[in-house]
Amino acid sequence: MWLPLFAARETFERVDRVNESWIVILTVGYVILSSQGMEEHMAIKVILIVAAVLLVGLVAIQFIPVQRTNPPVVTQLDWDSAQTQALAQRACMDCHSNETKWPWYSYVAPVSWLVAHDVEEGRREMNLSQLGTDANRLSRMSQRIQRAIQSGNMPPAQYFPTHPDAQLTADEKQALIVGMQKTLSKPPLSK
Repeated sequence: MWLPLFAARETFERVDRVNESWIVILTVGYVILSSQGMEEHMAIKVILIVAAVLLVGLVAIQFIPVQRTNPPVVTQLDWDSAQTQALAQRACMDCHSNETKWPWYSYVAPVSWLVAHDVEEGRREMNLSQLGTDANRLSRMSQRIQRAIQSGNMPPAQYFPTHPDAQLTADEKQALIVGMQKTLSKPPLSK
């Protein structure tokens, strides 16, 4: 029983780090299968095959490219206060600016796909790094921000598990709304 395990081990020593998990799965599987009855043998074999396919799939999807960019900041907001700036950075700027902080999990598929999509969508809806100077547009944006925060749509719930500090209290939400109204009532600074 142990001879095949040693032979398999020698064969697999040349395999890279990712495939070491295969060695563990196959070795454990071989030991379990050699000590089980036929029905249990088939069930465990199916489980091992499914686990192996999932592992290969998880490794393979890491090679699908995801675009994580921070284009140049075109306009810089003239913040009404440091508090408004801090609240916006906590709850808004990772998705609604060109100053996104890309955390470690934004490099691990399939989570990376969701993060990149959310940032792309957030920038498309409202990018605080590319505002322009049209007073009417800034006023409409201020109203949209107010509605989104008051309705609870922003920041979105899926953002909270990885960014718990983005959960704003009722007072912080109100301060952010008022602060953004004041900030957007002035034209942004060109950078």
